[in-house]
Amino acid sequence: MGIEIVAGLGAALCWGIFAWIGTVAARRMGGWIVNLGATLFTLVVILPAFPFAWPERLADPGTTAIVILAIAALCVLLADALTFQLLTVAPVALVYPIFASNSAIVVLLAVLILGETLVPLQVLAIVLVAVGIFAIAWRPEERPLRARRRAAALASTVEPGDTPAPAPRRSLGSLFVRPGGGAGRPADQASLAVIAAALGLMVLAAVGVFLGATQIKELGWYPPLLVERGLQSILITGLLVGGHPPAARLREIGRRWWAALLVMGVLNAVAAIFYGLGNQLGSTAVTATITSTFVAVPVILGIVVFRERPARRQVAGIVAALGGTILLGAA
Repeated sequence: MGIEIVAGLGAALCWGIFAWIGTVAARRMGGWIVNLGATLFTLVVILPAFPFAWPERLADPGTTAIVILAIAALCVLLADALTFQLLTVAPVALVYPIFASNSAIVVLLAVLILGETLVPLQVLAIVLVAVGIFAIAWRPEERPLRARRRAAALASTVEPGDTPAPAPRRSLGSLFVRPGGGAGRPADQASLAVIAAALGLMVLAAVGVFLGATQIKELGWYPPLLVERGLQSILITGLLVGGHPPAARLREIGRRWWAALLVMGVLNAVAAIFYGLGNQLGSTAVTATITSTFVAVPVILGIVVFRERPARRQVAGIVAALGGTILLGAA
């Protein structure tokens, strides 16, 4: 088993748990606060490794490298924050398969720019991922009779002025909701605007991930990680000083939620280390694709715990996207 497979699976597991905790926390605190806390804690975790990891760098980051990493840091920061925010109104089982399919774009960029090669089976896998995205995003027009039945069913259960009901107390999801103050359960289906936003975030994440990978090849795994997280933390700190979000909002966060953000920071740091090592020592295309299988964790838990109900064609799309990413890395 190559280093790309081992590193990719390690990153996938950590980022899968990170994504799940982040989804639950975002539905309680909002996407920006979750990303803010996780990013700052990630920097706290990786800083102690400096005396050991920095001397092992392949080269010192120059001005060009820092500019590229700054662009990558901004892309990843925005993609993560907006994805967490999107998950407060849309199903996990729809958002994450689209978002994680950014690996297909990273693979194409690795082939075109880094000169990596693909075997026919990997090409087939990329096509499978693309078909899966189409199946997830495609929304045929609902027949009038079915639409009327759906409207009637909703009208029988929702009174004027009602807000979405929280997840039932007997479900595991309710363990993460403060009594009387939990967020409502997101809709089972996503609007075209939400799907378009997820596709846009997929592209944004792909650009950030690929730019970071190019610098890992040049500098080694640690310098890009340190520079990216450092720049993100500087930006976040500046926003905090400017009152975004307000200090009063941060004081409302309970200890268990700060603990959740700390856990996210640790998971994010470990996943980034795995991902960096896979890129430095192996193929970017394979590492990126294996890592993207992280989506299986939040998608499955979203269906089981939050009881999300994607349409059958979307289930087929999810299976295709996941199968394509696994096939691409295994080829």
